[in-house]
Amino acid sequence: KTYKGGHINSRFCSSSALGVADPNHHVVVTGSDDGSVVVYDLQSQSVLQKMGSSVVSASPSSSVGHCDTVVAVDAHSTRDIVVSGGMGKDRTVRFWVADKRGMEPGKDYNKVAAMEDECE
Repeated sequence: KTYKGGHINSRFCSSSALGVADPNHHVVVTGSDDGSVVVYDLQSQSVLQKMGSSVVSASPSSSVGHCDTVVAVDAHSTRDIVVSGGMGKDRTVRFWVADKRGMEPGKDYNKVAAMEDECE
């Protein structure tokens, strides 16, 4: 399947992960050149959420997202947690936890922690 409409990968190849924490609703999580993390519904291929910055030049102190391309993502196997890693000037690892609504479409992930350097 090809997932389109949420992420940009024109400059780099970003990793993807399969989120299976909810056995009734699986998602695909991927990074993007614009500094965001995108969550797709596995079956419908629709964008459920785009987390983080839509502008790569944002700084970590003013944005919940990354300030450079997200090239690494992973999803926890039993909890609604996603981790993402930025490259270049970003050099951050961010953890995202889903809200209490579960895995239905429209669920929001919120950044809860970051290990980061300053973007220059």
